[in-house]
Amino acid sequence: MTTEPTISPQPEPAANKRWTWLPIVLLLIGIIAFGAYFRFGGLDWGEGNLLHPDEYFLMGVTSNVQLPKDLGEYFDSQNSPLNPYNKGAGTFVYGNLPLFITRYTAEALDAACKMSEQLCLKK
Repeated sequence: MTTEPTISPQPEPAANKRWTWLPIVLLLIGIIAFGAYFRFGGLDWGEGNLLHPDEYFLMGVTSNVQLPKDLGEYFDSQNSPLNPYNKGAGTFVYGNLPLFITRYTAEALDAACKMSEQLCLKK
């Protein structure tokens, strides 16, 4: 019985493996460059004010809503001053929690600034 020598396949050189990834890497770089062009290219959403139209809308709604006097007024959605629909927002699809947090934070900071001004004037 004769046995023929087996020829084991030779592994590809490392240089060939590196070149197989090149088209994928170039494609990814192209996608990132394409996205960066549209992200950072001359889109003038805020006409020089650096705000997106959605940010302007949220800023206006946050300025218009007011804190309720008590919990009863808060839970009365038809009359609540925190309800954006009661303050001129025809549609409001962003959710109330960020709006409420922003408004309460603004009120707290405003009160803290007024209190610090009064303390500074007394000195």
